[in-house]
Amino acid sequence: MPKINIEEAIKKIKKPFEPLHLVDVGDYNVYLVELKGEYKRHKHPYDELFYVVRGEVEIELDQNTEKLKAGEGLLVKKGEFHKSKSKKSSVVMMFEKAGLNMLFK
Repeated sequence: MPKINIEEAIKKIKKPFEPLHLVDVGDYNVYLVELKGEYKRHKHPYDELFYVVRGEVEIELDQNTEKLKAGEGLLVKKGEFHKSKSKKSSVVMMFEKAGLNMLFK
């Protein structure tokens, strides 16, 4: 498999909250996503990992809100409602179980 250039991949993102598939790792998909504004509060039946590549992101959880900047990540455990938001355009690498279904609240 060829190497992955994250900066080049970011240029291929078309619009906020539309994931760009990078690669599959076992049963997980790896995506780049531009976050700008707020996404709906939801949960998954599997864990999900957020890693901030560019910008700053807030992940609102049931008990608290985590503020992340470039180079930081957060594991959201299965079944935990969460919502991502970013005041300015930010890019996040997400690791999600293949075939992931979202349950909105």
